[in-house]
Amino acid sequence: MDENQPARPTRKVTCYAGFIRLNDVHIQLDFTAPVGATQDQRDAAFLKALAEHASLDYLAVGEFEMPQDARESAPNDIKGL
Repeated sequence: MDENQPARPTRKVTCYAGFIRLNDVHIQLDFTAPVGATQDQRDAAFLKALAEHASLDYLAVGEFEMPQDARESAPNDIKGL
């Protein structure tokens, strides 16, 4: 390192091997998260790493009406996996 250059800021991270299973497809992905990260932070870091390797496309297959108080989007079937 050049003594005339200021040190770059660093942060401590933990390296993880994450796993996800979608139906019969098993995916392993290495990612990092801050040391002491919560479960939600680790989940977000894994999903961010997964998104960097994924390609998402959408095809509208129809429209329907739902009650205003419905909490889940429907239909929620996963096909093709």
